[in-house]
Amino acid sequence: MGRPLAHDAARDLDRVVLDAEVLAAQNDGRPVPCRSVPLALTSAWVDADDDPRSDALAALACAGCAVLDACRTFGDRHPEVRGVYGGRSDAQRRPRRGRPRKTA
Repeated sequence: MGRPLAHDAARDLDRVVLDAEVLAAQNDGRPVPCRSVPLALTSAWVDADDDPRSDALAALACAGCAVLDACRTFGDRHPEVRGVYGGRSDAQRRPRRGRPRKTA
């Protein structure tokens, strides 16, 4: 029947917190690439079209972002949200399935 409402509320609250940090960084003149690149490139962050090239481009641009850590934390807490967060794609943020690899 879908995710519990509490999970959605937690995600929404985390999104508000992240958006506030983004706005504060922008107001201070600090770089936030996903909010300042040409519109054609923003889909790499939010649409998650599963194009590895778009993901790689977005991840590279994230490197100098003022809110990189907060964004990555949001993405890690909410792997169901599609897009690049904190320089990591959907695939990189989703938990791996199956047995863990053996280490030597």
